[in-house]
Amino acid sequence: MVGRFPYTGISDTHTNIDTLPIAALLAISSDSVVSQLPGPGSVWDETRSTEQEILLGACRCQLTFNGRPTDGITRTCSQPPQCSAVVAVPTRARIPAHEPPRNVTGICKVHSGRSRTGHEQVFYARALTAQTAETDAIRFLVGTQSLRYDNQIHVIDFDDENNIINKNILLHHAGEIWQISASPADKSVFATCYNKTSDSKVMTCAAVWRIPKELQAGSHESPDDSSSNAQSLELLCHLDNTTHGNMACVTWEPLGDGKKILSLADNHLMIWDLQESSTKSVLSSSAALEGKGQLKFTCGRWNPHHNCMQVATANDTAIRGWDIRTMRQIYCIDNAHGQLVRDLDFNPNKQYYLASCGDDCKVKFWDTRNTNEPVKTLEEHSHWVWSVRYNHSHDQLVLTGSSDSHVILSNMVSISSEPFGHLVDDEDLSDQEEGHDEKTKEPLQDSIIATYEEHEDSVYAVEWSSADPWLFASLSYDGRLVINRVPRALKYNILL
Repeated sequence: MVGRFPYTGISDTHTNIDTLPIAALLAISSDSVVSQLPGPGSVWDETRSTEQEILLGACRCQLTFNGRPTDGITRTCSQPPQCSAVVAVPTRARIPAHEPPRNVTGICKVHSGRSRTGHEQVFYARALTAQTAETDAIRFLVGTQSLRYDNQIHVIDFDDENNIINKNILLHHAGEIWQISASPADKSVFATCYNKTSDSKVMTCAAVWRIPKELQAGSHESPDDSSSNAQSLELLCHLDNTTHGNMACVTWEPLGDGKKILSLADNHLMIWDLQESSTKSVLSSSAALEGKGQLKFTCGRWNPHHNCMQVATANDTAIRGWDIRTMRQIYCIDNAHGQLVRDLDFNPNKQYYLASCGDDCKVKFWDTRNTNEPVKTLEEHSHWVWSVRYNHSHDQLVLTGSSDSHVILSNMVSISSEPFGHLVDDEDLSDQEEGHDEKTKEPLQDSIIATYEEHEDSVYAVEWSSADPWLFASLSYDGRLVINRVPRALKYNILL
């Protein structure tokens, strides 16, 4: 294999799955997640596979290759719930001659790990963020959801030069994590939305946390470490929503000093100022969503343009823009989607452009100056679309994740800041004015670059790396994290 496992001495032929560490699954490849298998009846050449996987919390049962037992590593599950897993490992798996060549992907149902008492733990996950303030290392944070055990934050590092993945586990005792947002200024600080049970009632709360200092330098646990040795997060402050209802999301001011946070709780929009090294939160301003029925926010996003003085929110099928200086609504798209709006994201390089996705299986792109119709609509998913993200550097690249278990990478170049393949500069304009006999450039065509099918459960989150603009991660509910790169051909086409 091109990559190597950092924790265990995995052989070149057969793999002892019991020696793999416990955390979320990661699949890495050089260009795309999959590698092409040789022809029918041939043996898998492991030197052609560029995948690298770590099973974290993976079930040790019924390991199969493309639905068939692999050589010497099949084991019956002895712990409920029984399940099956499929993992691409460097073993000699033969494909029957009557079957056509197929792609090899790393697939595993992440079911269980060991608690400190030796009992099986079951972790699911839906919260993912890149460590925004970290621009030197490729790092993602994943939050788990468990009703029975202490939940965890997994700090996932990918060493791009050596093709190595490392991880740390931090305990999040507060409750199951629904959303996570990293500070843009301090790489050790992040916020979570989590469930809390009090007086037999479940509340969704929010808090700001700090990664322990000894882990901030990028140290990683050894192969023998487990979640029983994990350190706890340092609680900095709570965002008090006692009188406002359940928290839907938290998001940081994108270009600030990490001292301002937007939170949405039921029908309340709140701006918080963090003081005293983020150990104290003060509600600086708020607004309430008014109208018929029980209106509740589902998601929100800070606009990186206009000096970060605007935010966008979604409730039911509507999208609203707000001026945080006056806390008044500045635009409204009443029926932006046919069903619930799930996520929003602003184009980082082009003002006024906003992407949205929802339960109508659509991804829509809006110009907030004219909201009568979307400027573009994608209908590539077959189920609810949970997450949409613009690439931070190359805004024609758009990621979406859906509960159809697919991740789609789209090239929306016609509505990007580079519709002709490059930014228009003064030299281009002067050439046109001088009447040069050059053909007028037509806007490039939008296209679907790739559909990634490594997940087997709903994909709740997709995120671009803050350190590498060509690398992204996706997270599905079964706890599987998949890291991919933009195809090399497209990368060079954009750069050149």
